[in-house]
Amino acid sequence: MSEAKTGTGAAPHWPFLGRDEEVRVAVAASRPGVVLSARRAGLGRTSTARRAAAVWLAGGGRTEWVTATRSTATIPFGAVRHLLADPDPGGDRPAALRKVRTRLHGALVVVDDAHLLDDASAAAVHHLATAGDAVLLVTTREGEPAPDAVTSLWKDEVLARVELPPLSVAATAGVLREALGGPADEVSARLLHERSQGVPARLRDLVTSARRSGELAPGRAGLWRYRPTGSLTPPRVRTGMGLVRAFLDGTLPGAGGLAAERYRAAVRTGSAADAGGWAVGRGVVARLRGDVSTAIEALHQAVTLLDGPEPAGPVRLCCAELASAHALAGDAARARQWLDQAVTAGRGFEPWVELAAAWTAAAGGDSLRGARHARAAAAVARDRGDHAFEATALYDAARLGSPRPVRRRLDELTGLLPGPAAPVLAAAATALASGDATALDGTAAAFEDLGMPLLAAEAATTAALAHQRAGRAVAAVRSREHAASARLECPLARTPLLLVERLVGLTPRERDIAAMAGEGLSSPAIARRLELSVRTVDNHLGRVYAKLGVTGRRALRAVLQPRGTR
Repeated sequence: MSEAKTGTGAAPHWPFLGRDEEVRVAVAASRPGVVLSARRAGLGRTSTARRAAAVWLAGGGRTEWVTATRSTATIPFGAVRHLLADPDPGGDRPAALRKVRTRLHGALVVVDDAHLLDDASAAAVHHLATAGDAVLLVTTREGEPAPDAVTSLWKDEVLARVELPPLSVAATAGVLREALGGPADEVSARLLHERSQGVPARLRDLVTSARRSGELAPGRAGLWRYRPTGSLTPPRVRTGMGLVRAFLDGTLPGAGGLAAERYRAAVRTGSAADAGGWAVGRGVVARLRGDVSTAIEALHQAVTLLDGPEPAGPVRLCCAELASAHALAGDAARARQWLDQAVTAGRGFEPWVELAAAWTAAAGGDSLRGARHARAAAAVARDRGDHAFEATALYDAARLGSPRPVRRRLDELTGLLPGPAAPVLAAAATALASGDATALDGTAAAFEDLGMPLLAAEAATTAALAHQRAGRAVAAVRSREHAASARLECPLARTPLLLVERLVGLTPRERDIAAMAGEGLSSPAIARRLELSVRTVDNHLGRVYAKLGVTGRRALRAVLQPRGTR
């Protein structure tokens, strides 16, 4: 399947998928067996029978194959002649059939295209079925004239009948994933399913043709995109300021639910532009809430659906959000890859790109540089009059270790922005700057009420540390429990504030160096990344080891490992 990943027009390896249940029924059938019927050609009767026979053989059984054709339909015993001890139709037929029964005892006998059997062969197959010495797997096509001995197999309930349906949308997506070496976006999978009508043979021909013409090709996120000629429409991105305002209004969870609902509706109608726009909305909401896996999945769909000759702004937003989402997951390498694409993807959404640079820097271990990028993003948003984005970027700077420089401006924004979230952001930044445990507990509860579990977990984790430093053990336990509860909704998120309790007493620079050393970076590598000397890095590490009571990088890695994964 390596050829499928190149995007060339070469015919892909075509997998057998979507018929697992039919194969299971056929192989598990007790004597006398089953009939696989299909309403149309191309649904995979023969390939399903072949797979069932292969499974039967793999289990130690024997198989015999009978293939009926139009050319043998006029010859008595033409299809089963190879099974008869005496192929002369004038011989002792009952004796010959008894020998066949003995020979085939316990075997799986596949009779393919039984509707084409000659009458004598059909009678022989019927005899085998009623005798029960072998297990029969008979395939036939509905609506075709067939010998009475064949139709009576299911009409008289001699064999169980299993209808082979068209592939489902999910099965079509699975076939595409295997054939192409990677998944297609959801709109493309549904469109290919509709155009092939769930018929595997049609799907194979359609995919082969579309790859040769370039209508089916891989996108930025590795998802395959099907763009039939004449199907391009301008993207309509329902995100940006509206979703940030939904956060500040305290309606973000509802906005996320609406985006998911509208996305599914657009997928069902095959509208790539609408689906792409709503996928961005799903991704942004999930990222703001800390649901990293949902954010990445939705944004992969979005960047695939929106990429093309249309204006690049929406694609730039997708790339920036993917950088931020991967950074929240602690994957600095992928975050940098998506950030590079955002930088080169045209114009627009500059504050989003700058904020993505902030979280990418933090994921790479330089949270202080990340805070500077966040403040720069806030400045760009302020110049454009986008106070909603400015507030979120300023609070991100506070989360990345710079709460003091931003708290005054956040206080000012509470008078400019409607909704309940702006005052909470301002109060949280002030609490982070002062280390006020009680205030942090309060903001954690407020963030949870706003549907922001990641921010709640960060505030509660920081509150636990502040309580611990003040000697309030019971209060610290309560805050940790609150943090653990909030993290259930964002289990993959890794941010500096979620690590802070394990790095008690370290300065921001020491936390950055400890995080990078815990990831396995050498002192020279850390020095290059932070533009420090190797000696300075080693001095910081020495102080880190002393403060945390560890003796080396291996022990430091154990301290940094999230609870519940040790």
